[in-house]
Amino acid sequence: SAPHPSTGRYLTVALAEEAAKLGALAFALRRQPAVHGMRAGLVLGAAVGAGFAALESTGHALDAALWAPDPWGQLETELVRGLLAPLGQGAWSAVAGGVLLALRRPDGRFRYAPPVVAAGLGVALLHALADTARGLSPWLVVRLTGRGVETGLFAPGYPPQPSAAQQHLLTLVSALGPALVALAGLFWALSLARRNPPYPPWKNTP
Repeated sequence: SAPHPSTGRYLTVALAEEAAKLGALAFALRRQPAVHGMRAGLVLGAAVGAGFAALESTGHALDAALWAPDPWGQLETELVRGLLAPLGQGAWSAVAGGVLLALRRPDGRFRYAPPVVAAGLGVALLHALADTARGLSPWLVVRLTGRGVETGLFAPGYPPQPSAAQQHLLTLVSALGPALVALAGLFWALSLARRNPPYPPWKNTP
């Protein structure tokens, strides 16, 4: 059978990363009890997510430059990934941060109530779906270009010795799935923003 990425591994990593981002937001605001509310959480959560995306994309690009057999071809894929990452990471963290600060107590303590847990699990699922779609892209490229599935396909994350056409197709395919998942997170964040009373529009938002 064809090798495939582990969805369970992607979900585990996504849960850990989303928990870390939410924890970083809570830690940064621990001495600022006045900062609360849905929209404050959306803005600050998005900022945390964008910062995480920048760090992650830098690491992926550096890894491709140092260890990839064809660094220039693979950096093309990482460049597109770097452009999309802030959208997905920012939207997912915005959702979790918005719900967290919406339920923050007046004394500044955070409530990890069921809605916060549900939001965290939801964004982790979106995160895992995006990673799974990206992980499946080499297999899909091989199928579309007519080459057989090779045993080591998913070890490096790229088709073995891809042609220039395959590399360009990989860039497109690996961006499409995560982009759709990122848009789902963005629409979720926008729906939460619209639920807030319109006046004043950004109360308690730094």
